[in-house]
Amino acid sequence: MLRRAGLSASINDLAPFRVTAWSRSTATSFLRHVGEDSGFALADPWIGRILDLLGDPVPYHVQLFFATLQDACGASAERSESLIDRCFEERLTGPGGTPYLDHYAARLELIFAPSQHEIALRILARTSRSKGGVTRSELAGAASASDVGHVLETLEADGYLGRRDDRLAFQSNLLRVWWRKHRSGAQ
Repeated sequence: MLRRAGLSASINDLAPFRVTAWSRSTATSFLRHVGEDSGFALADPWIGRILDLLGDPVPYHVQLFFATLQDACGASAERSESLIDRCFEERLTGPGGTPYLDHYAARLELIFAPSQHEIALRILARTSRSKGGVTRSELAGAASASDVGHVLETLEADGYLGRRDDRLAFQSNLLRVWWRKHRSGAQ
């Protein structure tokens, strides 16, 4: 973003600080503790299901899932795997999740020039359709190799995509499913 705004040369004292996904054990511990502290304890199988659905346990996504599940239960203490699945499918990756996840799409306009923005949207739309990811050759198209390379490098550095062996896949399954439902049809 700094490079695009012409500020990268004048701001050289910033140190990058990456907020990465938690380990599964850290996310499990968080869900146990926040559940106990709020009187909304979750059994280990439910915690496991939440983390399976999320993919990488991004701290914000873990907290968002917990709050959504708690809200879905309301005054009822009933928690179940089917309710967890419905929260994921209907609330988090449905239209109700857009206010929480749309910033991932909006920020692409800020960090990419228009031609690279279109490349990023095509890459993310294609990648969102496959949980296992895609190969780089599957992403080849009309764009120049250098533009695709720059876009992929940025999408990886910013945590949208990650490498799984020789494939590129969404880091967050939550973001992948939301993107597939709300953004991939536009491409």
